[in-house]
Amino acid sequence: MRIRWPKLCRGVSPRLYLASTTFVAAVVYALIVGAVIFTDPDGVFAALGYRSVDPTAEQLFLASLGRYPVPQGNREAKILDSYWYKPTAIIFGSSNVWSYFDTNDPLLRQPDGRRPYNFGLAGESIVEMEQSLRHVVTIAPPQFTMFNLEFFMFNGRRPDWLAEYPLAFLPDAKLRRLQTIKKYVVGYQPVITLAEGARGALIKAISIPEAHSQTMASPSGEPAATTNVVQRSRLRDVDRLEIAVLYLTLPSELGTGNPGPFSFNLPEGGSTFDSFRRTLDIVAANRAQVRIFLSPHEVREYEIIRALGLWPLYKTWIRELASAVRTFNEGRPCAQQASLLDFGGYGLLNDDHLIEDVPDQLFSRFADSFHYTTETGRRIISSVMKQDCTSPAVGDIFVDLAKADVEAHLDQVDRDREAFAARHPDEVADVKSVIDSLRE
Repeated sequence: MRIRWPKLCRGVSPRLYLASTTFVAAVVYALIVGAVIFTDPDGVFAALGYRSVDPTAEQLFLASLGRYPVPQGNREAKILDSYWYKPTAIIFGSSNVWSYFDTNDPLLRQPDGRRPYNFGLAGESIVEMEQSLRHVVTIAPPQFTMFNLEFFMFNGRRPDWLAEYPLAFLPDAKLRRLQTIKKYVVGYQPVITLAEGARGALIKAISIPEAHSQTMASPSGEPAATTNVVQRSRLRDVDRLEIAVLYLTLPSELGTGNPGPFSFNLPEGGSTFDSFRRTLDIVAANRAQVRIFLSPHEVREYEIIRALGLWPLYKTWIRELASAVRTFNEGRPCAQQASLLDFGGYGLLNDDHLIEDVPDQLFSRFADSFHYTTETGRRIISSVMKQDCTSPAVGDIFVDLAKADVEAHLDQVDRDREAFAARHPDEVADVKSVIDSLRE
């Protein structure tokens, strides 16, 4: 079959035509790359110090959330933006911190007046938390650190999603930063960036509100979004999703498979408690103030842990954390000791069961079984920041495991659970049915 050349190209040899079109395509792509470098829409050059920026108050607020100069707020953005923000006060945690922690709280202000850096990562493991701390310590030694710990973080089989990013403490950190720039400049990212920019401009032009997955307050401290409390009709589906993603012990429709039972042991050797102790050692080496607390969950979450057969491991987790923090505190001055506030269990804060006067709403202090609301987060901040080595071991909604009788605390949790099960046998049965449905 003969190739029919366009009229303008008749008389031009195929080789010259191919060379010309290749040249034009290269010029167009070079212009796109140049536009990306000049405008830096992804903020990568600014984040890594290759372009100066003059941020607004709103942008400074977003920077404290890991959403400026790189705007996504995901793991890569948090790593890159911390290079630019150079925080001296950092809050570490999972999606509870990422979504519901109010960094506008005056109690959390950095010594220089800036907001603390929200280093919350959805589904974070304790290994990732250790790596995040090593990263920010290499950039700028912190003066204050807060850690929101959760049981699922200590599953040694959780993936290490931070390993691929340009963490500052790695020997090849400079090479990784250059590779990140290459990805955003000469890879596929420029085309995606410009397409997303055009989409954003179109949305703004026709006034379509975009959904935000992170509950935030404005720079002035006013809430920018209300907490999305899960509806009763969706709770079972949300529970199934969180069980599959957090505990990784059961097959699911997400394709996570069954990587084996929950274990504190790491594949490369050692345990997740070793990682936690190394994290404390890093804090000690930098003489930073440290506050540690265990997330409150709605009582349904603790029933999930029981129904999965993980309650003995949960108690081990409590004991090991208390032991590690007490060892850390030995011989240290009061200002440098760590508190370990446990907001968990079946107490008044956690038993947020069945709000009857709100249609189709299950909880008020929790967004779902696992996540607390922003208002509950503010109560946590107040309690954590007021606690020190001279404070009582037991508060209104917490127990300080750094000084309390751990076994007496666990016995009380068991008694509270028995009382809850007697009040709500239908809830206990419902959680069991959710677990059974995942085993089918």
